[in-house]
Amino acid sequence: MLLNRRRLTSAFIFFLAAYTGGSAADEFDQAEEYLRQGNLNKANWIYFSSLNNNVRVDEARLGLAKSMMQARKYDAALQYVNAYLEANTNSDEALKLRSQIFVLTGQWANAVADIKRTMPTDDADMYMLLNVAYQKLDQPELAGQAKDEFERLQAGR
Repeated sequence: MLLNRRRLTSAFIFFLAAYTGGSAADEFDQAEEYLRQGNLNKANWIYFSSLNNNVRVDEARLGLAKSMMQARKYDAALQYVNAYLEANTNSDEALKLRSQIFVLTGQWANAVADIKRTMPTDDADMYMLLNVAYQKLDQPELAGQAKDEFERLQAGR
């Protein structure tokens, strides 16, 4: 039976991690570091390997959503974050990520809905996104409230 090259390579990553005393968790930590460095190809390789091997699939989907967003592939990012949210419906991290994607794609009402699901939060950036979305929805009073909360949280940092 022939294995395709991609599946064989994916299996090798996890074998190597196990053999060297590493783990899938270590691989995911490395993928997060690659994302911070902007090395999307290496991060994606780890995430896709995980998906191919059915190892920590949900986390791989969230990682791919982050990576696709950084690459400005918003449709793909939205698909991965939605798949993650199917299994993790109340994940603040995923809801915040999806709200950012909605803002970047001009889906203001969807952004507001996701941001509200994460409330209350001490994440000032969410209030700034909420401010922008309310402005775009022509709701200046709510935009002002979000801006005030953003400034309050910024002053407390």
